[in-house]
Amino acid sequence: MKTENYTVKIQFDGRQWDVPVRVLSGGLGRKITVVLQGLEICYERDEHDGLRAINHLEDFNPELLYQIGKGIQEQCI
Repeated sequence: MKTENYTVKIQFDGRQWDVPVRVLSGGLGRKITVVLQGLEICYERDEHDGLRAINHLEDFNPELLYQIGKGIQEQCI
């Protein structure tokens, strides 16, 4: 298994967020996670080939989670 670590920079709610991203690759796929305020959020591909959060949806603003997924696509993978 291969591990890659990145920092995604996004603008949200009037400030810059530096979000740590971990991509684990191996076998048939990848596991993409971020840690935000101590919580691990997992992302998966959606029907439009974007990334969407699949957990902690009630803990964070949906727009923030969307911007993080978009940032991962643009800056990491």
